[in-house]
Amino acid sequence: MKDDLISRSWLLDVFEHFVPWDTEKDRNRAIHHVRELAPSAQPERIKGHWIDAVIPNDSGGLPVIVCDKCHTFFPLQFGDGHNFCPHCGADMRGEELDETD
Repeated sequence: MKDDLISRSWLLDVFEHFVPWDTEKDRNRAIHHVRELAPSAQPERIKGHWIDAVIPNDSGGLPVIVCDKCHTFFPLQFGDGHNFCPHCGADMRGEELDETD
């Protein structure tokens, strides 16, 4: 079995409801270890921003926005109210993350 990702809340639910414990102390210790030691299954969120661009065409150009992460372009009006790139999932709500974060 490879390194499958499971959520901590699911694992805690299993411990809480389905695992028979000899003592309450053992149960509490196991739950504490899951909360403190189990790695997060949260995917890393990519931060990005929309870039205004123009695609040349016969009528002078088509205004578009481009995702700075995957370089997929969309009609300019698409960017209004879209907080995520539908192609790569980049979060377009704020500033770029510092690479050291």
